[in-house]
Amino acid sequence: MKDNKLISDFMGGKPRLECNDCNYNHDCNHIECKLTEGGQIKMLRYHTSWDWLMPCVEKIESLTYDVRINGYGSEGDDKYCDICDGNDEISEFTSKSKIEAVYKSVVEFIHWYNKNK
Repeated sequence: MKDNKLISDFMGGKPRLECNDCNYNHDCNHIECKLTEGGQIKMLRYHTSWDWLMPCVEKIESLTYDVRINGYGSEGDDKYCDICDGNDEISEFTSKSKIEAVYKSVVEFIHWYNKNK
């Protein structure tokens, strides 16, 4: 949830969190917390949905960084994603799941970007 909120903030969202456990609005870290956007409550699904994650990749690319997503990494059956600034690698992840590799690389990039922007 913490990394999804990080991505939401990077994407310009100003989420209001609601927790099903607590039944009132507050900022908490429960996985049950949901993002309210335009009056509709939605789960933060950057980690499970390409429809959520790819706009983040596109925003990173619009900032002139290169995002490379490969079907196979050095282990032969792994999925790989790295984000670079020219020849300088900013983030890199390999995983059995392509969306997980991209998600983790995006999260690491955002941490770097927030620290260095």
